[in-house]
Amino acid sequence: MILISCVWLSRSPASLYIPIILKRLKFKRDYSQQFFIALLLVQAAAGILSYTFDLNRPFSESKNAANLMLKDKETGEYLSAGCGAAPVSAYLEKKVYHLNVQKYGSFCQFGDTAIEDEVRLKKDAVAFITKTHRPAFLITHIPLGLSPADSLNIMWVGNFERSALRNESYYIYRVQNNGL
Repeated sequence: MILISCVWLSRSPASLYIPIILKRLKFKRDYSQQFFIALLLVQAAAGILSYTFDLNRPFSESKNAANLMLKDKETGEYLSAGCGAAPVSAYLEKKVYHLNVQKYGSFCQFGDTAIEDEVRLKKDAVAFITKTHRPAFLITHIPLGLSPADSLNIMWVGNFERSALRNESYYIYRVQNNGL
């Protein structure tokens, strides 16, 4: 946005946009081209740096998490403890059921808090699949401690922890009703 603004200002009459102080310094005539080139170099360096960081440690693991879940053709439901699965929803091209507000959505409103209680999260996930009679993937930002009793209905599928952003790391579980 800054780059576009600078290009636009560089092509406009100086009397309309450049403050009087800069006119007195003859900034527009003497240094505008050097300033524009410096701005382009900073933008290019920032882009290259961000790209190399993303290759080494991705900013988000959303795409990788979605690709893992899409490999399973039998499971078509997706659950989330809160708003954390919204980026994954975009790659899944499907709405996620948010257990905290008990509705489907591809995004969340700010202020909707995630389910922090692990016991409640597992109970709500099992209740969902019991009601719908369909297996589902549970997407969380924290690893769940699975007891032998939990393992009957909830199975760890994968985790994606390399993200540079803490809330863009995911733990994926498959929740299914084993008739208990």
